[in-house]
Amino acid sequence: MALAADFRHRYVTPEASLYAGEPTRCEELAELLRHILQMVDRNTPFRHGAYREIYEALHGFLHAGIGGSAKDGLVWGVKDFWAVWESICLVHVVNQNPGDILTCDMEHLPVLLSAPERRRAWLKQRALLFARNGIRRRPDLVLAGGDDIKVVDFKYYAYMRQQRRTAEADEIDKIEKDYLSMEAYGLLLQNHFLRNADARANRLSLEFWLPGAKAARQPSRQQPPWDPPLSVVHLPAEDLLRGYVALYPHLRLMR
Repeated sequence: MALAADFRHRYVTPEASLYAGEPTRCEELAELLRHILQMVDRNTPFRHGAYREIYEALHGFLHAGIGGSAKDGLVWGVKDFWAVWESICLVHVVNQNPGDILTCDMEHLPVLLSAPERRRAWLKQRALLFARNGIRRRPDLVLAGGDDIKVVDFKYYAYMRQQRRTAEADEIDKIEKDYLSMEAYGLLLQNHFLRNADARANRLSLEFWLPGAKAARQPSRQQPPWDPPLSVVHLPAEDLLRGYVALYPHLRLMR
């Protein structure tokens, strides 16, 4: 702790952050830390095993974002944090209710947390439910708990606008595209159940999962109401992140 405090006093301003504040300031701090790490490595003549492990972890965190060649579902880095949030949410669900997963976009799920046959089953369900008109849609998560079906989309936003853009808007922004995708997922799944006379067509719900200080749920206030019903759900991000970080040493032992 003393070393960390001394480092912060020497190199980092009190308000500096890798995540909060202006993006340019965050990137400036990341670049400073990359430079310091490079200088430390250049001036370290003897590199034992513990040093290499720490260096490689810090280098991956500060440089990699998402390793383009990584196929194990593990996410590193300060760039593209939305992918970290997706991985955190998937790991949380696997730890809580793995049997409820009907299908998911498993790109950011550590491969050691699911058997190959389960992944094949998820892919088969995704193609059956969401592949239409030459488009292979990939919802983040579909949960089937009892008779209820839930489509979940993970979003790394501080705030999710409740009101939809009107048809007269000049352009479709990112959040409106998220709404359109969620609408398509819900209608495709509902149509599948109706064609198969499945009562779950009337027990379908849609959720956006966002990071929050504490758990909370806010049903959509859109009028007319969403069908299927839509809610914005905030998850306790700090608790989920602690569980996610604690997972990494166990995955390393499982390799």
